[in-house]
Amino acid sequence: MTRRPNSRRLLAGRLLAGLVALALAGGCGGDARGAGAPAPFSAPATRAGSDGWLDYVDAPRFDRSGARGVAPGDASPEAAVTHFYASRLRGDARWREVLASPPSARLERNLAELEEWRFHSFQLVGRKERAPGSLWLRVRFEIEVEGDRDSGTDEVGVREVDGRWRIESVPS
Repeated sequence: MTRRPNSRRLLAGRLLAGLVALALAGGCGGDARGAGAPAPFSAPATRAGSDGWLDYVDAPRFDRSGARGVAPGDASPEAAVTHFYASRLRGDARWREVLASPPSARLERNLAELEEWRFHSFQLVGRKERAPGSLWLRVRFEIEVEGDRDSGTDEVGVREVDGRWRIESVPS
């Protein structure tokens, strides 16, 4: 007697094989980083600005909800500044991960003043080389200080140390 294969078991096996193949190929929106892993950080494109500045094109604006899970590290000047201000938006202490070590007295004074600031949003605006391995990044902020809300643009100083970008000055 010839035995007929169980169609449900056969269908389940084919479905499982297809899902495994799809997952291995990176389908279903997943990738090799795994579930919940942050996407790699990419600096915004730039175009020539004025006075030696390169202006960012279509840089994202981050607010509190948009900063959740944003911690791109220090592999580029833009990543370090984004890491710093996304942490300030969230109210955690991960911003310390991208500071120059040891911080200068001026940086420490400015950081102490930032404790009075409540950040509402930030956006990278441009970059300008100060010296080899040292840049200014222009950032647009919306902040609140002692109940007064304000917005404006200021520069953040970053420098490369052993292949990593560190924040060495912040506005105050």
